[in-house]
Amino acid sequence: MSYAQADKLKLSSTEIKISYLVNFARYIHWPESAFTSASAPLVIAVAQSHPFASQLDNRVVGQTKGGRDIRFRAVSQVPPFESIQVLFIESESRLLAAINKEAINAPVLTVGDSNDFFETGGVIQLEERDKNIIFFINRERAEALGLNIHYKLLKMAKDYNARQSYD
Repeated sequence: MSYAQADKLKLSSTEIKISYLVNFARYIHWPESAFTSASAPLVIAVAQSHPFASQLDNRVVGQTKGGRDIRFRAVSQVPPFESIQVLFIESESRLLAAINKEAINAPVLTVGDSNDFFETGGVIQLEERDKNIIFFINRERAEALGLNIHYKLLKMAKDYNARQSYD
């Protein structure tokens, strides 16, 4: 989504990123082991310090993915990975320092916006460029975690391996 489109809707960069999180969840298939039970919700965790943390659940009330309710959880530290399916880590977040490639071996879709996010083991990196928010996907990392990414999402993404050429 471009800033021009967002401006018409009066959405901030942060709100666009939050919308991306929900939409990413729609195009990812998690193994059953990613959930604590057959009726467990799909949980998107966001740092508690995030400006919209208190309003996030209102954005997904009634939304489901594969028969599971979608819920947001505001966290002040890295939650147990078996209790979440998506973890959004902003570049300024204390959570970023706590995440590394060795720590995340659970089927958790990690999304971040720091320049070195892939080096910390991230799966999707968001970047603001030319008044647009684009994203890169580390497909190999996703597959290693047991996450299957729908081809439509892969088509919309920029190639993780070629991201240096976008700089």
